[in-house]
Amino acid sequence: MKFNPTRAKYILLALWGCVIRARDRHTCQWCGRTTGKMDGHHIISKGRCGLSGMFDLDNGVTLCFHCHRAQMETHPVEYNDWIRGWLHDKDLDYYQLRQSFEGKKTYFNQDEFALKKKVLEDMLKTKESL
Repeated sequence: MKFNPTRAKYILLALWGCVIRARDRHTCQWCGRTTGKMDGHHIISKGRCGLSGMFDLDNGVTLCFHCHRAQMETHPVEYNDWIRGWLHDKDLDYYQLRQSFEGKKTYFNQDEFALKKKVLEDMLKTKESL
């Protein structure tokens, strides 16, 4: 079967989201909700962070469906303030995080996919066993 980078990206994104949600104990980091649909949200957008940031766990946070879809759009200033505080609590900085992804590779091959997939699967197993 021929390697399909687009399909591989979607597989990794789904796995990345599972790891983010497990890391955050399936709790919305903005409002604290623990029930309902939870999303793995990219802090630096996928369009800005490229493949290097798309699967980076520092670039993810769990948000409930409501905060991810409604709050971010209707309260962008509050979201920006909150996310900067959330990052600060984790000793991260939005601009440094964003800069760390610039100029990185924008594609990957089958071997890199397999490695990223294995790392994310191992992390998910570790998080779920806690």
